Amino acid sequence: MRPPCEIVIREILPRIRAGVARRLSNEDMSQSKIGERLGITQAAVSKYLGETPKIDENLKGLVENISDMIVSGTNRPDRTVKAICRTCMYLRIGSSTCKRHRELIPALEDVDCRICSELLGDKEKGFSNRAKLLQDMEEAVRIIETIPNFDMLIPQVRANLASCEHSPKSIRDVISIPGRITLLKNRAHAVGAPEFGSSEHTAEILLWGNEVREEIRSCLCLSGRSAVREIAETAGFDIIEVETPARSAKEIIKHSQPLVETSGFDSDYPAIYVPGGLGVEPILYLFGPGSIPLANKCSEMTDSL
Repeated sequence: MRPPCEIVIREILPRIRAGVARRLSNEDMSQSKIGERLGITQAAVSKYLGETPKIDENLKGLVENISDMIVSGTNRPDRTVKAICRTCMYLRIGSSTCKRHRELIPALEDVDCRICSELLGDKEKGFSNRAKLLQDMEEAVRIIETIPNFDMLIPQVRANLASCEHSPKSIRDVISIPGRITLLKNRAHAVGAPEFGSSEHTAEILLWGNEVREEIRSCLCLSGRSAVREIAETAGFDIIEVETPARSAKEIIKHSQPLVETSGFDSDYPAIYVPGGLGVEPILYLFGPGSIPLANKCSEMTDSL
C-alpha cells in the first residue's frame, strides 16, 4: 500500500517548491507573492527558503522551467502540472524515483518490479485508449459547438453525447458531457468538459446499443421533432420508431429491443425514435461508430435546414 506517488508527495514535490521559491526570491519576489504563485502559504515559503534543497540534475531543469514561466508571466496552472507530471513519469521508469521506491520497499526488488514501465510504457492499452476517447470527445464537442443551427436540434431536456471504447462494462466506461449540451446565445455549448461516468441516461442507452452491435460506440440524443427526423434520414440515419412514449433508459430499451430484433441494427448509423406523450417530449437517439463521425453527421443534418 505504498505506491511511488508517496515519494513524489513527500520528497520530490517539496524539493521542487523549495527550488522554485529560492529562484523567485533571487529575482527579488516577495515571500507573499511567491506563495501566491506556488499556491502555498507565506509561512511555507519562509520554511522552504530556510532550507537547502537537494536539487539533482533530474529536477534542476524542471525547477528552472517553472521558475522561468513564473518570472516571464507565461505560466498557467495546466502547464505547471503537466511539467511536473511529465518529470514524475520519467523518473518512475528506471530512474531516481524507481530506485528510491525499491530502497524503501525491498520486496519490490525481490519480485523485479516493473509496474511503472508497464503502465507508462504503453503496455497498458487501457490508458492510451481512454486518452484517445477523451481527445475524440473534445474534438466532437468542438465540432458541435461550431455547427450553425444546431440549436434547432436540441430538445427541451437538452442534448448529450456519449462515447465508449470496445467492450464497455458500465457507465464508468462511458464518457459524456456532465450537465449536457445546452444553448448559450443561441449556440450549442457543453456545460462541462467530457467526463467518464458523468451521464447515466445516455450512457445506459449507449451501453445497450453497443451490446446489440459492438460497432456502435457513440450515442447522441436530439429533439425528435418531425423536421429533425427528416433531416436525420436525409443524412443517412436508419430510424427505428418506438410506438410507446418512454422516459427512462430502462423503458426506452424495453420498447426498442423487440423492434431491433425484428428490423436489425445493421446500419452504420442507426437511430431510435421515442415519441412524446404527456409531459414527455419526443427524442431521437442517434448512434454511430465514434463521437467525431457522429458530430460530423450532425453538421450534415443542419446543412438541410
